[in-house]
Amino acid sequence: MSYQAPQPVHPTPRRGVPLIIGLVIGLVVGAGVVGVVWTLNTPSDSNAKADAEAVCGVIARTPAPSSAEAMKDMAPEDYRRWGVAEVGPSLAKAEAELKPLAEAMQDILPAVQRFDFEQAKTAVDRVKQLCGEL
Repeated sequence: MSYQAPQPVHPTPRRGVPLIIGLVIGLVVGAGVVGVVWTLNTPSDSNAKADAEAVCGVIARTPAPSSAEAMKDMAPEDYRRWGVAEVGPSLAKAEAELKPLAEAMQDILPAVQRFDFEQAKTAVDRVKQLCGEL
């Protein structure tokens, strides 16, 4: 009779939470890149209000995440669209009257990163309200 060492048991990885975290990290990195590119490619004589209206159009068509479960069901394109919120600082810099909209846009991504869906909904609602006032 020979001795056989017990085989190590590898835990089954949980795919849901790491996948969501990975998607959120990708969203943040992608959003930063979009904001930087938009800022660098915006001519100084551009119409910031027209840019804000374009951003508002994207936000109006993008569903807001309401829970971690809902985030799992969202398409990657929906995550990527929230990257337009990173354009806010360049809008505020170009036109001072857009500062409240820019600040409201900046509240969206941190709330999603913290999985604070109530705060994210509040921020999205505020952005949509300000977009309606353009």
